[in-house]
Amino acid sequence: MKHTLLLMAALGASYSAIAAKDIPIKTNRSLIETKSPIMFAYHDEDASLAELNLESMEFTKLELPKDTFGFDYGKLAGSSKITAFVMNKEGIFSVDKHGTRKVLSTNALLSKLEFDEFEKINFISDINNDGLSDIVLPDLTHSEIYIQNPDSSFTKHTFSTEPKFSGNFSNGKLRLDIDLTMVPKVFDINQDGFNDLVFHDREKIDVLYANKTGYENALKPLKLPVVTGKLDDVEANRRIAKLLDINNDGKLDLVTRYAPIVEGMDSLDVELTFQVFYGQKNGQFSATPLTLPKASGTSRFEFDNDFNGDGKSELQKFHVDFGLGTIASMALGGGSTDVDVEISFYAQKPDGTFSEEPDSEKEVEMEIGMSSDEMALTYYAGDINGDGKQDAVFRTGSKTLSVYYGNAETVLNKKRGKIKHKLPDDSNDIKLVDINNDGKHDFVLRFRDDDGNSKIITLLN
Repeated sequence: MKHTLLLMAALGASYSAIAAKDIPIKTNRSLIETKSPIMFAYHDEDASLAELNLESMEFTKLELPKDTFGFDYGKLAGSSKITAFVMNKEGIFSVDKHGTRKVLSTNALLSKLEFDEFEKINFISDINNDGLSDIVLPDLTHSEIYIQNPDSSFTKHTFSTEPKFSGNFSNGKLRLDIDLTMVPKVFDINQDGFNDLVFHDREKIDVLYANKTGYENALKPLKLPVVTGKLDDVEANRRIAKLLDINNDGKLDLVTRYAPIVEGMDSLDVELTFQVFYGQKNGQFSATPLTLPKASGTSRFEFDNDFNGDGKSELQKFHVDFGLGTIASMALGGGSTDVDVEISFYAQKPDGTFSEEPDSEKEVEMEIGMSSDEMALTYYAGDINGDGKQDAVFRTGSKTLSVYYGNAETVLNKKRGKIKHKLPDDSNDIKLVDINNDGKHDFVLRFRDDDGNSKIITLLN
């Protein structure tokens, strides 16, 4: 294994330390980020997992219990860093460089399923916002949550559930599809000072309300301001697109997507209507929606970043240039091709509305494939200069990252900064992580060979 190499390299107008080290396992999936200097690398066929401490550059192959089929990450009481949690049919275990500890036994639905590959599974969440990770295990008639105590033990709470079933008959057999929310959103819906658990699918929202003694014993439906699902009278579908606090007022907001029902290639050009129903003090949603800028079948909206530093999320609209020519290119290119993606940035006004015209526009490339669910978008966001505003980073070549710093007036600066360094072939292997907890996002680059061997290079701001 190579030793860590430290040197200084010019990155645009600034200087950064570079560290390089090999990952101790073969990997074939994207690195798992944890919003901390800890990342995880894994191989879904070999069922191997490695912890990558980017701050110390200590990379550890984790010894997993037998027949482990999935993992997640979280924080245990008494520990200051992120830990891996893995699951097999016997239960859930915490795993680190010191060994394995069984956290709890379970007979939940997940432990009864047969998995073809070792996978990242969502079953860990801090559902009471106390800084400690809790466990959520859904099931067909009831679900279980395990609240972590300060001594790292867990207190169990069970509540009834009614998952959505769909299925079909084929060759005399019935195949069932079950829509289960794995990890709920944590939000004080009714503004009573207790964090509730919000479960939703495309058509409904259910809430497990919290109280001073814990949680209620059953989910309660949350009234929606519009009808969702298939709208037969107009041949259209309306579904829940997002649930989040868009305007940072402490209330949960609802984003819906309305689309006419069309077939074939017409779905690429169909006009979509996205609307925001802002949350109210009574735990309901406004009856009067805000309609977002026009969108088509290949468009999506995100509210993930605050680029101008006003405490509210900007609207980001992604539009993919996808058509018959793209499909032909994928066929000729062995199943993958690059497509252009237009990203439009809209500042949020004090009243929660957005301009019809974007404040800033950029165009990037995205690699898509017929056989992969990991699309590679050459756009990243993080606070590069530590000023409290998010910045937009674009890959603009094999050795160049272009940085547009967040701006209070224009959302993004008109002029770009450049970072020069050889970049991985796969844009998914570029990550932004605050490695040394200085408020600045650093660059993590993973380089892979054809045999699955990988090397991590970090560029510190």
